[in-house]
Amino acid sequence: HTKYSIYEKFGVKYYLIADPDKETIEIYCLDRSGYIQQDISSDNRFSFQIEEDCEITVSLENFWE
Repeated sequence: HTKYSIYEKFGVKYYLIADPDKETIEIYCLDRSGYIQQDISSDNRFSFQIEEDCEITVSLENFWE
């Protein structure tokens, strides 16, 4: 919770929590009201909108291998 609050305070746009034991990843995106958990698509891809004209898509399909 400490990192979460600090990142939110300083405007870190994306916050990821990886749990290797459960092999899960939670992705949060900062908006005006705070962090909102994001859904990962059915094909295990997530797109990070860095700026209006800059987007990065990552595949989580083989993340734990």
